[in-house]
Amino acid sequence: MHWSPWLLNTRRMKEPTMTYEEVATTLENFLEGREGPWDWDSYLSTRFKDVYLQEVQNRMDSLPNDFPRIEEGHYCNPDGFIVIRKYIDELRRRAKAQRE
Repeated sequence: MHWSPWLLNTRRMKEPTMTYEEVATTLENFLEGREGPWDWDSYLSTRFKDVYLQEVQNRMDSLPNDFPRIEEGHYCNPDGFIVIRKYIDELRRRAKAQRE
C-alpha cells in the first residue's frame, strides 16, 4: 500500500489552538456579521483541549435548539444573542486574567 506524504503529514499535524481572546473575537465577528462564509463552521468543528473552550463551543452549537430563531436567516433568537454576548465578556475576562 502506498501512503501519500500529504496523508502522513496530516496524521502528525497538531490540533489547532485558539486563545480565549481569539474565540471571543470569533463569536463577536459572528454576532456582528463580520465573519467569512465558513468561519462559523470552522469554529464549530475545531477540537479544543481547553475544557472551557469546549464548553463554549458546545453551547454555541446548541443555541439554535435552545433559542429557536424568530427571523429567517438568524442563527437564534435575541435571547441566544444575549448568551453569546455573555460568553464574549467571560472569554475576555479570562484572557485578561491570563495576561496578568
